[in-house]
Amino acid sequence: MKAKNLYFVLCILGTTLPYSQLLPFLWVLVFVEGRRAGVKHLWAPIAANLAVGVSLGLPLFLYMRERRLEQRLAAP
Repeated sequence: MKAKNLYFVLCILGTTLPYSQLLPFLWVLVFVEGRRAGVKHLWAPIAANLAVGVSLGLPLFLYMRERRLEQRLAAP
């Protein structure tokens, strides 16, 4: 195998392997838990994940969820 082809295969693996771990996080946690908690603007953590990564997307989602849960508790 030529080095050029090996680099191409590594590019494909470098893209698909991380996304195989990211997609369950996006669909399971953000959508299911976000809807259950009534979080608005669920596109924001998804966009943060795609733009920066889980290091921004996960804390942003958890912040949005906690803020919504506090609002529910404060409501009469």
